[in-house]
Amino acid sequence: MSALNILLASSDKVAIPICDYLIQNHGLKKVITGPDKPTGRGRNLIPNDFSAYCSMRGLEVLKPENDADLNSLLEEIKPDLVVTAAYGRLVTKHQLTMPTRGWLNIHFSLLPRWRGAAPVQFTILNGDELSGVTVFKLDVGLDTGPVYSSIEHRLEGDETSGELLDALSRLAVKPLDESLRKIDMGLDPIPQSSDQITLAPKLSKTDGQMDWSADSISLERKVRAFSPWPGAWSRLNGKQITILQAEVSKSPRGKDSANGTLKLTPEIAVKCGEGLLILKRVKPEGKKEMSAGEWVRGIQNREHLQFETI
Repeated sequence: MSALNILLASSDKVAIPICDYLIQNHGLKKVITGPDKPTGRGRNLIPNDFSAYCSMRGLEVLKPENDADLNSLLEEIKPDLVVTAAYGRLVTKHQLTMPTRGWLNIHFSLLPRWRGAAPVQFTILNGDELSGVTVFKLDVGLDTGPVYSSIEHRLEGDETSGELLDALSRLAVKPLDESLRKIDMGLDPIPQSSDQITLAPKLSKTDGQMDWSADSISLERKVRAFSPWPGAWSRLNGKQITILQAEVSKSPRGKDSANGTLKLTPEIAVKCGEGLLILKRVKPEGKKEMSAGEWVRGIQNREHLQFETI
């Protein structure tokens, strides 16, 4: 394979396996990431995990703060190709034309399914059995560019978004390698299908609120899909409780009660629109992570406990 001057752009540790591959196989020397962000009470500027890793590997880490900065970097470096994975910045039409071979984007779904910022979360939310990684040529659309390569990954059915993303990030090296070989051979990418397009828009903290009128299967998926971010949560007695781990009860729901009502024996379970959701681990507001049993034992009045409903 002929040598390409490649830049890697990311702001997330999900790109670390890709970074290692490009160092070993393509002599990667420079990366682009987001500016350091103020963190903690002291608001000290802290690099993101990807940035810190690349510095540790001896790479030159570039942190453009705006489009003008990025334009200047691209003009100076003159890369043949920019590979992106969770970069977090919209690339302008002009920037797309600056590298001679364009931009490749690594997307964590089988496009055109789950175009958008949160493909892994929506994969789990919807109970998909199959996910994967797609490597495509970036264009001005929302994950609409033509595809060089993809690879499938079958879900186990109990993974969190964090676990699935970790698996996909390691899997991404194979379709990226295939894509770079196709580019080297002068092969064109294949246009995406216009059928079965689904969208996975950016999520916010408010999206994590549990709707106890939903069925327990959907809510268990939500707990896994929103782990580690933005978190699945509900309010009890005015306090926010983040639900870190849960499972669907195999027992009948028992006597009718209002949605969101806690059943404390033999397990900590919540009445849903259909079925019961067993709480395993939680994080009460202002406290550390703990088992659901520890949390309940710390509640003084345990009669008629009910989560707020939407």
